Amino acid sequence: MMILWSEHIYSHCSLPTAIGRLELYAPFPPDTVCIDVHLEHHQSHQASAGIDYRDGQGNLIARIEQYECVIDDSLSAGFANNTLAGQI
Repeated sequence: MMILWSEHIYSHCSLPTAIGRLELYAPFPPDTVCIDVHLEHHQSHQASAGIDYRDGQGNLIARIEQYECVIDDSLSAGFANNTLAGQI
């Protein structure tokens, strides 16, 4: 989600650089997972956030604290070239 967000806000892709903590509360379901991103800080070349993963009923299944990423134009070319063979 942060990759999509950084592309939308800054027109550049992002990659994670750090995760402070990952807590797993339940197995990930095979169907619906909702992702809530709570931005803590962002500027043109970096961002930090907390990320919650919830099942279709809204139950918390995982949490990432202190997610950090770098945002850079040079990443966009790499993402553009990343495709699966035979996929659209």
